[in-house]
Order: sequence, then C-alpha cells, then structure tokens
Amino acid sequence: MTDLRVFLAFCALVVLALFYMERGVRGSLAPLCAVCSAGLFFALLGCAGLLELAGWAFYLFCLLAAGWLLYRWGYRKKPLPAPGFGLWFFVGAGLLMLLVLAVRRPMFVTWDEFSTWGTAAKLMKLNDGLYTTAEVGWVWTATQPPFLMCLGYLVQFFGQGFVEWQHYAAVDLLLLAVIGALFSPLRKQDWPLAVPLALIGFLTPFVFTLYIEPLKVAPPWLDSLADVPMGFLFGGALAAWFAGQGRGVRRLLPVCLALAALTLTKDTALALGLVAAALVCVDSLVAKREEGRDLAKHVGLSLGRFGVLLACVAGPFLLWAGHLSAAAGVNRFELGGVRNAGMAEMFLLFFRELFSSEKSEHFLLVLQGMPERYLTSRSTMLGSGALATAVILLLVALAALLTKEAAQRRRCIGFGVFSALGFLPYFLLITLTYIYVFRPEQAFESFERYLYPYYIGWFLASVLLLALSARASRFVVEGKAALWGLSLLLTLRCWLILPPVYTAVAFDPSEFDERRRFEQRVNELTAHLDPEGRTFVISTDDTGLKWFTYCYAFLPWQVDYSYGGGPFEIKELQEDGSRLVTPVDAEAWEEHLLETGCTTVFIDKADEAFAQEYEALFEDGMRAYFDEETVLYDVVVQNGQVQLVSADILL
Repeated sequence: MTDLRVFLAFCALVVLALFYMERGVRGSLAPLCAVCSAGLFFALLGCAGLLELAGWAFYLFCLLAAGWLLYRWGYRKKPLPAPGFGLWFFVGAGLLMLLVLAVRRPMFVTWDEFSTWGTAAKLMKLNDGLYTTAEVGWVWTATQPPFLMCLGYLVQFFGQGFVEWQHYAAVDLLLLAVIGALFSPLRKQDWPLAVPLALIGFLTPFVFTLYIEPLKVAPPWLDSLADVPMGFLFGGALAAWFAGQGRGVRRLLPVCLALAALTLTKDTALALGLVAAALVCVDSLVAKREEGRDLAKHVGLSLGRFGVLLACVAGPFLLWAGHLSAAAGVNRFELGGVRNAGMAEMFLLFFRELFSSEKSEHFLLVLQGMPERYLTSRSTMLGSGALATAVILLLVALAALLTKEAAQRRRCIGFGVFSALGFLPYFLLITLTYIYVFRPEQAFESFERYLYPYYIGWFLASVLLLALSARASRFVVEGKAALWGLSLLLTLRCWLILPPVYTAVAFDPSEFDERRRFEQRVNELTAHLDPEGRTFVISTDDTGLKWFTYCYAFLPWQVDYSYGGGPFEIKELQEDGSRLVTPVDAEAWEEHLLETGCTTVFIDKADEAFAQEYEALFEDGMRAYFDEETVLYDVVVQNGQVQLVSADILL
C-alpha cells in the first residue's frame, strides 16, 4: 500500500490534467495546471486546519472527474481534445520516474532537508496538519512556504508512515509538468522538436546547479529543497503565457496557478513572481494587438492582466503571512538575520548606507564581491553567471532572428530586454541578504544557489521562445537545427563533467548507509522509549547534521534541543526571534532536564572530557557507556534531584 499510493496519486493528477484539458486548457499545459492547483488546494485548506479533509476532497473530486470524463468520451462519444506532446510526456516520463525511484529508493542526505524541509514534510504526514504548529520538542520556527510539502503530503496521503523517495517523486512530478509545458507550441508535424525539448528540460537542473571548481553535489532530481522547483515554476509561468491560447480566464489560468504556486515555494520566490508578472505585462503590450482594438483598450487590457497576476502573487504571500502570524507568531515581513530587518527596511538600510560617507567593511565587501563573483565565478556548467546570461540572451536573439512574424520578433526583443532588467533587482535582493541577513563569516556562501532559480526560469522561457520561432521560422531547418544543437551541446557537456553517480539512476547506494544506520538505531531505541516522553540527544563530535538527523529520525517521538556541536549548549528561542546560546555546567543541565521534562538521555558520542564535566549526574559516572554496555540513560528524579540511570541498551 505504501508504494501503491504514489501510483494512485499520479493517476489522480493525470485525471485532473485531463479534466483541465476538457475544460479548454491546452493539453501540454494541463499537467502544470493539475499539479499547481492540487498543491495550492492542500495549502489553502492546510492553513485552515483542514489538511486531512483536503486529501479526501481531492481524491473524491478526481474520482468524480474520471467518471464524468468516461461519460463524455465513452457514453456520449464526445471527441477527445488533442492531448499534445506535453501530456504524453508527463504520463510517460512520470511513470518511468516513479519506477526508477521505487527501485532505487533514495533518502534525504543534506542539511536543510533535516533542519526544515524534510522535517516539515514528515511532520505533515505524521500529524495530518501543517508543520507550523507541530510540537517536536525543540526550537521549531518553520517558516518555509508550504507548496512543496503539500505536494509531498498529497502523494503520501493514503497509508501510514513517511517515505522519503515519495517526497522526491512529488517534487519531480512538478518538474516534469513544467517540462511538458515546453511542448505547448508543437503541432503534430513538429514532432522532431519534441526530443531536443525533452533533453533540454531534463538537463536544465544539472546544467545550472552542478558546477565544477570544485564540483558541488546536490543531485537536482534527488533534492527536496525549493531552489530548482522555484526556477522551474518561474519558467513555467512564462511558458504558460507564451504558449497559451484563447482569451480571458482560459489564457490566464495556467499562468495564475503557476505564479501562485511559485509564491508559496520559497520566500525569495515573491521577487520572481513579481518579475514574471511584469514580463507578462510587457509581452501583452508589445505582442500582436487584436484587429479593431484601439491602443487605449489594448493598454488597459494589458494592465488589467498585470493586476490579476499581481493578485495571484500577493494573495498567497499575504495568506501565508497571516497564517504564520496566527499559528506560529512569526512575522513573515521580517527576514531575521544579523540585523533582523524587514523586507522594506532592508532596502531602506541599503540606500541609506549606499549614499552615506561611512560604510561598514562588510557592506563594501559584499557590494564589491557579488558583482565580481557574478562575472568570474564558475557557477554553472555554462561558466560564470555572466556567461550563462550571455547564452540565454543569445538564445532570445536567435529566436528573434529566426521568426518570420513581426509580433514574435517584438515578443523576443521585449523579453530579452526586460528579463535582463528584471535580473537586476533580483540580484540586488540576494546581495542585500548577504549584507543584512547572513552573518559576516557567511559572505558569498552558496551564493550560486540563490541565483540559479532565475537562470533556470530565464533559460526555460528562452528555449520556449526559440521553439515558437523554430516552429514557424523562415529558416525552418535552421530553427530546428538550433534546438537540436543546443540539446546535444548540453548532453555533451553533462557527459564530460558529470559523473553518473550524481544522477538519479546511477547514484551509489552506499551514499545512504549512514542514514540507514541512524534509522535502525532509532527504531531499536524507540522500542524502549515512552511515546509521551522526551529524549535528550548527545553527540559531542557533531557539527549539527547528526543531531538534526537524529531529531528527524525520532519523529514523532519528542527530542529536546540538545547537543549540536561545539561546547555543550542550551539553545532557546527569545521573544525577538533570535536564539540564545548558553554554555551550561552540570547544575544548569540538571535544571534544564527538570524544566523540559526529559525522560531519557541518548548518547551517540561523548568523550572523557564530557564525562568529567557531567559525571556527577550519572549514577555510574558514565562507565556503562564507556564500557559499551549502554547508550541510553533514564532520567530519574528523586527529591528534586536528577540521576541518570543506565537503561542497559546497546545498539
């Protein structure tokens, strides 16, 4: 049942895509509409505390929709709308992807998957509710927007337990739906272009997220973090507009759904959503004006579309901000960090310091260093950010040269100019986070990861414009050759520098050996623990990853926020949202154990120095641990005093 539920969820999404297609949405855009609307529906009801009800309502609707479609296409013999290459791709590639993941069964291995995204996704499945108010026994300020976690919950709605590869499957289905949107311009006679578009879409996350000097490994098809999906949704929203058809709601619906989903993917996605809405408005202004419509009406209609898209971006953002404030007491408009500045305040601080005669050393370091890294740092397989930008704009220029339609040429020129201008405020936003949010020692840390969502969406939209031009080019052969050449160049580039072990198909199973050991240890431990109790974890040689991994593995058992690396510390959340780090002695630790109600202490790793500091609290002075007789101590309280007694459990 655990594996069958993924196939059931996939079938439900396909039915929903067919339903959208029957209601007039272009077949290749229907999977994107289905995945986005499903995730948004779960997020909306989740904010209202009705997440489990959302699951039953979703699957019931898909069941009724399947019956309605069979009635119309079978009993009534209504002609089947053209599904398009995109829908066929989504079905075929989706089934293949589910098969690969079900056989390989990858697990979470990175830091953020355990500290936020993986923990949040697991909490939703275990509690049938949003993770914002979940009790996990340690400091939990979950502010990550819920769209990706809601997709993971949708896929795992039936059955018990949380399975990590199935969460990957949910994210990957979203990526495949966006790739399917790239097929929207293709007609039956354009089938030779389907292969290069599929290759380009599949390779895009590798090209922009795996780079050398040194090669940084975070396999994008085995990644539950938000950056790649955010870039895909950015490009998907633009593709939905460029390849859309019809008028009014039918034309805007796929764009609106993609933008709303984008906004609920990550905090910085708000900026991408605003840029996408502006680019659609520009395209609406410069594209072909309908015959008989005067200029004033054309401008008014374009601005009206812009207003609708702004509402689709701002509405979900404000809804989530209201939920965070009510449910978790978190102000989403404050970014926290070293200055604890709000979004608007951050820009005010920047311009105030920019025109001030006295600038901090950190301000100058970041302000000068970010452009330098954009120009010189090899952050993609295409080279530096500047080279990636040049390649993308070259594709747009090629699309403008190939087309024989004046409106398409204006569209390409408008997109090229204003997408480049839109990159500037996004780049500034990322720069400001390094000045006012990150600590000085974190300057430029992972800066590539915060920029490549824009590159990904920008690139996908440019490829779609090239496909539109190639389809009706005055140089038909040259246009098709350009797409084939691009796909082959990307394939060759990945083949030469990307080890197969970093793909979803050929990764080394030993990559997850340590994770499996963690899971086995925790499973054996929980057989001896009280589900209502709380465990204190000690791992003295850890930088934090082990501790977070144990916290994640223990869920739904309660784990106290304990030893995460460095000197022994108790970390508490303050009223201003910051974390107070306090080194503790044996007396302070005893008081903490009493106050938090810890019932057991699990020692993953401790040394003699630790024993010398805290042995007074242990009945045996920790000898049972060092003699390899136990890793678990029970917290026994007598007359207000704590005594840690060996539980005689060795893993």
